[in-house]
Amino acid sequence: MHRVIVLAGLLAAELAPLAASAAETVFLGQKNDQTYTGYENCSAETDTICMTGWYRWTIRVERTVSGQRLPARIVAIVGQHAPYVDSKGPPHELFVVRRIDDPEARERMHADYLVDEESQRLDDEPKRLGMYCMQTDPKQIGLNVEVFATGQSNYCFELPPVPRKN
Repeated sequence: MHRVIVLAGLLAAELAPLAASAAETVFLGQKNDQTYTGYENCSAETDTICMTGWYRWTIRVERTVSGQRLPARIVAIVGQHAPYVDSKGPPHELFVVRRIDDPEARERMHADYLVDEESQRLDDEPKRLGMYCMQTDPKQIGLNVEVFATGQSNYCFELPPVPRKN
């Protein structure tokens, strides 16, 4: 299972405005593209080698689960170590994003959203409930779901299938 967590404490000083918005939107979607932005996702105040960069994802929104309704396609940034081998992700991934409030940061990154977390669907049966695991408690992001498994800071839960559009 692949999850991406972007922690505000790791943001570089010049990119701090990216974490300004607290309103999170949770949706099911699919990554369609990824591009390295050229910016690192590490504090400029450390003497360590930076292993994480900002990548720009184009994501198709299948269904908004919680929060603000999104357009059918969004562009968001995420901190990751390297590009995925397959830049197009599986369908029905669960994403948690926040809007980048600072217009200059949005322009510099060519993205409107910041990915806080994502989780691939953990089963292949599209007509059943989908199982997802995240490091964030679902109740903290507006999901009223029963958590049936926890471990290693993960919260696992099920969501209904995705028959309808956003």
